[in-house]
Amino acid sequence: MIKRLILFASFIGFYTLQTKAQTEVKFDFGLGVANMHMERFDSLEAPKGKSKVGISLGFIFSYQLNEQLFIESGAQFSSKGYREENTDDYFSGGSSSGTHLKSIHYLDFPLQIKYQLTNSEKAKPFFTLGGYYGIALGGRFSSTYGSKNSFAQNLDSRNESGKLKIGNKNEDTIKSTDYGLSIGGGVSFGKVDLGLYYDLGLSNVVSKSHQADVKAKNRLFRINLGLKLYSGFGKEK
Repeated sequence: MIKRLILFASFIGFYTLQTKAQTEVKFDFGLGVANMHMERFDSLEAPKGKSKVGISLGFIFSYQLNEQLFIESGAQFSSKGYREENTDDYFSGGSSSGTHLKSIHYLDFPLQIKYQLTNSEKAKPFFTLGGYYGIALGGRFSSTYGSKNSFAQNLDSRNESGKLKIGNKNEDTIKSTDYGLSIGGGVSFGKVDLGLYYDLGLSNVVSKSHQADVKAKNRLFRINLGLKLYSGFGKEK
């Protein structure tokens, strides 16, 4: 199923380049606000992730089915992950705090239907619905811990950082693939698109060796600006 999705996405991109009269090529870039939905299967409380900001960029190929309906695919680089902050107050008056950041970089292959509400020469509102399949390219983590006594004096502080282990082996922490649903909308102004998108991860991205303890699924809200490099819409075949 997944291999077929990638092959179909590649076919759409190739067919777009060959059938220029009904196609469009767009470069998308923008910002993404990422988080993770997490659950634990032991007695500990699941981490409450906070949002982290990353970039989103790539190429989108559109094939026009009729005046208002399009098929879109392509390849996009997305930065996902989450940020976690913890603070504990001790009965004695002291406290401890920590910040943990996980960044995972994906190459996503979207496949979606785009519906354009109007064919106006000026603003053209649109909606998109589909899915994506992502390949993890790499990632990093960083953690900062500290504690203070009741007089607000620092007792201990530690900083840790490194690369995330990506793969499906026992020593890996993040799986090499991801997939999910995607929904969005926006407005087209001539050669520029402005869109808002939400990617809902359906796959548990935690590797098998850690799945007995925790489950985590990606969440990503994107605001993208699209620049149309080529558009054959409205031209004769």
